[in-house]
Amino acid sequence: MKVLIYIAISILSVALFMGCSSNTTDGNQAVASNSIPLSSVEDISRSVSQSVLSNNPSGQRGIWVNGSGLVNADPDMAILNLGVETIDDSLEESRNLAARKTNRILDFLDEKSVDSKDIRTHSFNIYPRYEYHNGKQSLKGYTVSNKLSVTIRDLSEIGRIIDGVSEAGGNATRIDNIRFALADTDKAVSDAREKAIEDAISKADQFAASTGISRGDIVYISEYTAPSYASRDMNLRSMSVALEDSSETPINSGQLDIRIEIQAVFSIEPK
Repeated sequence: MKVLIYIAISILSVALFMGCSSNTTDGNQAVASNSIPLSSVEDISRSVSQSVLSNNPSGQRGIWVNGSGLVNADPDMAILNLGVETIDDSLEESRNLAARKTNRILDFLDEKSVDSKDIRTHSFNIYPRYEYHNGKQSLKGYTVSNKLSVTIRDLSEIGRIIDGVSEAGGNATRIDNIRFALADTDKAVSDAREKAIEDAISKADQFAASTGISRGDIVYISEYTAPSYASRDMNLRSMSVALEDSSETPINSGQLDIRIEIQAVFSIEPK
């Protein structure tokens, strides 16, 4: 708005200057042949104003709304984060023990037909353990940690796989958490996007009806957040040792929430 005021003032100043320079002759005789009518100044100002508004991105003319789409889907795979952690006075013994435990877990996963491409080393760490006494540091041994990320595509096997991994790794087993996911998210994302568009149109129609205007077509649309996939991660840190009984571990996959957020702008049509 300040820009428009400045432009209007500038145009009026130029017009007045031209009028003043052309309206004086010898003997203070008024001459109006070169004066600019006020109506012409208003027309120029209006033209400039419309040009500035049409090219001003901050004008935000139209109906601006956000749309949200949410779809629930049943997961078809799970990502299990597990591994082993060993402690020994000797680095070599700790590393060898971790290797043996990890190999037992890998052998078990192979028996359960888990594809090798679905098993990935998540992290591998070796670090010393120290104790402090009277301000002095003394080396007490070494910890070796080998963590894996395992994709399980048969959800009916999750409980048995967790139990078998715990048995294979023994007290060195560490199972951190499990996350459920979709192997193919295209359809769920597409459905969520459709719902987001429908939501945006519904909001625009409500604004139009409440303000007595008519909604036009979509003139701008943007998906301003990446699709989000909310799952109910299960924290399984309490299973860092062997299970207390022989019952199969119950695991419930629940559902996934796939959400899409968009921004849309609709034109305003004359009634």
